[in-house]
Amino acid sequence: MANDSSTNRLPGVARTEAYRALYSSRRTANDAVFTSPATTPFTGLWTSLGRRSWFSAAVALMAILSKFTPVLLTNVPYRIVQTWTTHEVCTWMALAVLALMMAVLVWSLFVPRPPLPAGSDTLAAAMHYVCDSRMLPDFAGMASAGKAEWESCRAKGERAYRFGEMVGVSGAARIGVDYAEKEGWDGT
Repeated sequence: MANDSSTNRLPGVARTEAYRALYSSRRTANDAVFTSPATTPFTGLWTSLGRRSWFSAAVALMAILSKFTPVLLTNVPYRIVQTWTTHEVCTWMALAVLALMMAVLVWSLFVPRPPLPAGSDTLAAAMHYVCDSRMLPDFAGMASAGKAEWESCRAKGERAYRFGEMVGVSGAARIGVDYAEKEGWDGT
């Protein structure tokens, strides 16, 4: 099965965005815990701009531009059936898109990444990060909750969360998600 590389890369960035946001600073449940990753570059751009996540927005924009790049590149070799102006415009636009893509690629080398020993793309990985957390009792019984119960939990759940090194309920040091004010996290 062939995968479109532009849409295949975005979910990886979108999935790690919540962990990256929690790792960089404390966040409320509405900002990180209750968010879902974008499934298309178009929704990814919209949600990233709304959250002011400039790197994710740039990746989504490059994925959108990659949809138009083949059209531009087909007009780069000059043919007798097209005008010189079309050839020149498409050539420079294709070069500009490729330069922007390279700039985002270089930018990605400097974006701080959280330590993700279990990855971020599976349910098991998410469970690994919360399994020894002090916040689990607050979510007990919510698996079968309806929309109204989730909304009430969301409305009252303005506690701050953080991702990083923590001491869990078992007393073992590990990397996970927990309340920001626990275990020496300064909450900044």
